[in-house]
Amino acid sequence: MGIGEVQKMTPEKMSNISDRIAKIRIQDDEGEIIKFWSTHFPNWQKEKYSWFYKSNPAGTALGWLAKNRVGENLLGLAVVFPRTMWVDNEKLRAGVVGDFAFAKKARIFWPAFRLQKCVLSSVKEGHLDFIYGLPNENADRLMVRTGYIRIGQCVRFVKKIRSYGYLRDRLQNNFVARILSYLVDTAIFLIAPETWKSLMNRKSIFKTDTSFDAGFDRLWEKASGQYSLIGERNSTFLNWRFRQCPYIKFKVFTCTDKKTQEMYGYIVYRISDGELCITDMLVLDIDKYFDRLMVAFLNHGRRLNVDSVVFHFCGSGKIKTKIMKYRFSVRKEYHNFVVYANKDTLEKYDLTDLEKWYLMEADNDI
Repeated sequence: MGIGEVQKMTPEKMSNISDRIAKIRIQDDEGEIIKFWSTHFPNWQKEKYSWFYKSNPAGTALGWLAKNRVGENLLGLAVVFPRTMWVDNEKLRAGVVGDFAFAKKARIFWPAFRLQKCVLSSVKEGHLDFIYGLPNENADRLMVRTGYIRIGQCVRFVKKIRSYGYLRDRLQNNFVARILSYLVDTAIFLIAPETWKSLMNRKSIFKTDTSFDAGFDRLWEKASGQYSLIGERNSTFLNWRFRQCPYIKFKVFTCTDKKTQEMYGYIVYRISDGELCITDMLVLDIDKYFDRLMVAFLNHGRRLNVDSVVFHFCGSGKIKTKIMKYRFSVRKEYHNFVVYANKDTLEKYDLTDLEKWYLMEADNDI
């Protein structure tokens, strides 16, 4: 999500640019919104509308449009995508703030502020229990002024597996980079925790599945209660979020106990520009199974001929510590994490405690 550089402007001056805010009519406004995307954000995929706006199992999107007084031209929009969340084993209706975008000429403070105030109304009017988002730097400042609470950061972890690309770019010599990369990659492999921990996985079965079946429902039913604040991850959500995505190919790596024949964890991933990106993960018991799952997956990743493994996470320090054990480094490419809810909801569920959260790429806008 993003609105570019926000400029200051008085409400009086703004009246010359935007006259009204209108709720998105999911069926009727589809053509106008896709046209807006193609004009101002040509990299956005038009297929997202029918998939992410209309087919979400948690409910259709809620959104607002800023329109020009003259000609009713669309200037910007802000959207909330419903997300079913479980907080202390209680089911709540949440929303992900996304597609907060404006035409270049309308990237000024007042219309953006008004749209975010409308987004907050989804909570104030009782449609959602709370909303959250991972805004860019410009949107972050505006959203905090609107009423959101900044509670932490979504961290980007990176683990290097192969060094050739890195050495080539810095040495400017393909031959030398290739020779050195063999030595560096061998050292990386030998000291990697997943190399010398591989024996722990003799009691497990690992495979790449092609669909999310009832086994994922059983895993979710058993694992969900072990997380204080987590988005629903049943087969219905997983199939919609990953299998039905029209423009990204996701794969899922599963781990099953040989004795019980029950799945104890999975990782959903995608490959992009030499990066193996972990998009989602669920483990039955973090203390018992996290290491088994991560060791198996990292060894699987080495066979995919990628340069690095990337992991986005926002939440418990315990999980971050476990990630770092596998020689991931923290990159500074992060987004602040913001939340909005009524005061009673914030206090009852302690939504501002980052340690409660379990948030991955799967829980965000796409």
